[in-house]
Amino acid sequence: RVSNTPMQEPARASSPMDEAARRRAATNRAEALKRRAAAAALRVESSTKRQRTQCAECGAAPNATLAEHFGLMLCDAHRSSDTDLVPASEAVKEYLLPKATLSEMRSVDRKNPRGFAQPMKLYLRQDLARAAIHRFGSLAKLKTERDKRQAATWQRRAKRASTFFSSRAPD
Repeated sequence: RVSNTPMQEPARASSPMDEAARRRAATNRAEALKRRAAAAALRVESSTKRQRTQCAECGAAPNATLAEHFGLMLCDAHRSSDTDLVPASEAVKEYLLPKATLSEMRSVDRKNPRGFAQPMKLYLRQDLARAAIHRFGSLAKLKTERDKRQAATWQRRAKRASTFFSSRAPD
């Protein structure tokens, strides 16, 4: 038998946990609004950058890759070694940055020249240098760390070679 009286929801008991959850939700909501406002400001800033379609130095057409992916308005004539694109493998070797750091950086995907391999990720050299300075303190400290690692590699290889040749008996 169906009743015509509407069902009433059970009254919610107000507990300290419910109040804490409400406070967390309010905090999360406020942080989300801040992030949304920051993202909107970034979109406005990037759209104004897109409107500039001239080299910052001479007024010529900028390099499309640098302009689109990195926001740099430089033509090929005004590019410097800081604006070179570096593959991920070279970035790891030269700047001693872990793959996790590289995954958070701006990059460009390009077709791998080997054809069958995964696409290459190319990073801006000035971004890599900035990340290495943040990680090691300076480029000089990066160089000393690279030299230290290279010396350790040579020592491991020399030890392995000496044990290989000492274990062989002459014929």
